[in-house]
Amino acid sequence: MKRIYVFIILVFFLSSFLLFSAPDLEIKEEIFINNQGISVGEMIELWQYLRSDKKDDLQIDRIVDLLINGDIEGNIGIGINEDLEIGYLNKETYSFSTIEDTVACFYADDFLDGEYQVRADYVSQEINGLYLKKYFQKNAGLKIGFKGKILNGVHLERHYYEGIIEKEEDKKFFTGRRVSLDSDFYKITDLYEVDFKSYGWGLDISCQWLFKEREQLSLSMENVHSRLIWEDVFTEQMNYYKSSLGLYSEKTGQSSSSGIVSFKDYQTRLPRKYKISYLRGKYHLGLDYYENEYYPYLTYQLNDCLGLGFYKDLFQLVYNSSWLNIDLKTEKLDLNLAEKAMANICFKIKFKGIWP
Repeated sequence: MKRIYVFIILVFFLSSFLLFSAPDLEIKEEIFINNQGISVGEMIELWQYLRSDKKDDLQIDRIVDLLINGDIEGNIGIGINEDLEIGYLNKETYSFSTIEDTVACFYADDFLDGEYQVRADYVSQEINGLYLKKYFQKNAGLKIGFKGKILNGVHLERHYYEGIIEKEEDKKFFTGRRVSLDSDFYKITDLYEVDFKSYGWGLDISCQWLFKEREQLSLSMENVHSRLIWEDVFTEQMNYYKSSLGLYSEKTGQSSSSGIVSFKDYQTRLPRKYKISYLRGKYHLGLDYYENEYYPYLTYQLNDCLGLGFYKDLFQLVYNSSWLNIDLKTEKLDLNLAEKAMANICFKIKFKGIWP
């Protein structure tokens, strides 16, 4: 499916060059990672552990409640003129949350046998689609933009556990409930006829007000309204009593499990982002709101290309040129040790003056 989308975009690029005299091409990648409790390096190690068949050699130094949020988005856009842009987007969001007992029970070697509370929730979704962005010039200094998105759901997954783990040496027995859903189930089975499909839409609104020669006020609301419909998603709801979850051949004498398998419809939305900023000369002051957190920031432009600043409790480095923009925010220059990291990278190719 991705190859088909890339082919369509390439065909659109070529046709755009024939239809319009001065298109601009932009390739953007935006990354947001917010981990409460572990570093980016530990998060990658945990992800590899969860997705691997090998369940050993994992070391997490701090045993705390974990909350991991991630948002990765890529865009390929063609600016037909200064006020019109059309393009393709791909977006993946995920979150993982759990409590200290769960982490201790699975990842700490020095915890004693006994009972531990378990609550863990992992949710991810991947979408792609096409967008059209249009600016309307209200007067000499005011622009209002609307970005409409037609979306296609690629993957939806969730795994939720709640209950008690009884630890007996190297064995763990679970009493509680589990909810799992996976939209990719239709790809791996011939036992069920699954009519899975997904579609949706989204809307961004932005405003730019240039009220003096070098002063600008900007406001943007991303995904102010969005909706994704997922139809016939494989869903499994299970209840366990002293069950090994299939990890061990020896079970306790009165273990049991029961549940139901079904195909359900779901609705999700894209995370909202609100941004307001004020630009005056070499100073850029603003406030972002994302995933229930506020991020105030101040950036100073050292020269035409380089800027430095602070983004809440993070260090910010900005590089701008005619063909490349980089905006990096992190608490540590060594990204492997950082718990928060955000990056916005944009390649720009301007064809003005090249194409006749």
